[in-house]
Amino acid sequence: MRRIVNDFDLDAGMVDGMVGLWVDEGSRAHWPGQAEAKRIAKIGAIGVRISRWVTMHGYALNLSTDLRKFGLIVPCGISEHPVTSVQALTGEAVTVASTVPRAFEHLCAALLMDQGAMQDESDMRLD
Repeated sequence: MRRIVNDFDLDAGMVDGMVGLWVDEGSRAHWPGQAEAKRIAKIGAIGVRISRWVTMHGYALNLSTDLRKFGLIVPCGISEHPVTSVQALTGEAVTVASTVPRAFEHLCAALLMDQGAMQDESDMRLD
């Protein structure tokens, strides 16, 4: 997720004791670290589920999320820090469809895999 937000000239990092990806609203282009951050806000969530010996995991990165809806809940049980999005920080409306190709590239780079090989395997279907 951090690599994806970097594509939008944003930087983010982790906060001890709180799962997810965080930005400093006062220093959008540079994550100063938890100790130096002035106004942290959550931009991404990570989830894991284990059921019947099967693990499922994923993440949710707030691209152009309607943040008004978060006023009705306590996201991730964290009430002391707000939730933000790429759009709220940059003014740029970003779609999932336009972000997926870059997310795929970043995933392949993180896993040190060839994108062509990954795409070839993903085209295979088990029927």
